[in-house]
Amino acid sequence: MGSPSNNLAFTVSHDLHDEQWDQFLEASPFGQFQQSSLWARVKASESWECARLLVERDGSLAGGAQLLFRSSRFGKIGYISKGPALARESETFFPSVLEALHELCRSLRLQAWILQPPDEAAWQTPLLSHAGYLPAYLQQIINATLVLDLAQSWDSLYGNMRRTTRQRAHQAARHGMRIRVGNESDLGLFFDLMLKTCQRQGTEPNPGSIPTLRELWRAFEPGGRARLTFAELEGTSLAGLLCLIFGRRVTLWKKGWDATGRHHPNELLHLETIKWAWDSGYQCCDFVALDRSMGEAMLAGRPFTQEHKTSRHLFNVNLGSRPKLLPPAVIYVVNPFARALYRGIGRFPTLKKLLRKTVKAFG
Repeated sequence: MGSPSNNLAFTVSHDLHDEQWDQFLEASPFGQFQQSSLWARVKASESWECARLLVERDGSLAGGAQLLFRSSRFGKIGYISKGPALARESETFFPSVLEALHELCRSLRLQAWILQPPDEAAWQTPLLSHAGYLPAYLQQIINATLVLDLAQSWDSLYGNMRRTTRQRAHQAARHGMRIRVGNESDLGLFFDLMLKTCQRQGTEPNPGSIPTLRELWRAFEPGGRARLTFAELEGTSLAGLLCLIFGRRVTLWKKGWDATGRHHPNELLHLETIKWAWDSGYQCCDFVALDRSMGEAMLAGRPFTQEHKTSRHLFNVNLGSRPKLLPPAVIYVVNPFARALYRGIGRFPTLKKLLRKTVKAFG
């Protein structure tokens, strides 16, 4: 790993604290919190191990790829989320980075690893395909999101929000609802609100426990990278929102509410967060996820289907956010037989669905 290639040198770190790497990510347009050592620390609480491939070019850090891995019933599997994160003009040495990454994964005896490039690195997709990566259909990994550009006047941001959203936020304030900034002692309250939301949507909470949520808070909050807020009425918390701040991006990461519908707490909560992010000089708000078909419809100027009109993502659309289609996740399967089988199953939607359920149940 230490041998140079085209003025490149590769090293591997397993540290759960790497300030230099995190600073590189925060200064890079390709850096996201999922590649940070902060995130590795959080995932360690869920039994994920970390191996970080660092790339130096002419003696300076030029990027890297943080790999999280753990054992499953199918052998060791890995995940590189929002990576590799490399310096600009890295296309020329990207194949060398992939080669070093493959060497690392094989040294760890991984049976397969999933990779999703950074949001702003769609150029990596054809190179990954050329390197033998296949579409990742086992997990339903987010492939679209909504982003609110904060590099505009507040009047423009506010004016682009749906009128009904603005009116509901004002109604909430008139009824005495207030925003309270939370702290570590409020994580149990927030988890309860998040759990209720997941139960209504038929999904599993992520993080799946208060201890993991607490580990995230302790990793991100000391550097001002986490913000927890609640919309409260007469001392009762009706909705909560947890944001992760990394670089110039504010990610509206998790939310929860009690579904009583009283006085529109979510509208006020989100409006306050967007105003705070704008006042603080951040570049954008990321709403984490979007039904890709909704994003495609918006970009093409097509009207929403009836299904789109009842989607949970419509709330964020009404805040004036715009769609962004993300580079798709891909997978590298080491065993040639398993690789051929995976490729064959991928051609049949019914078999893909069955395999996805199997992996979810036994992974």
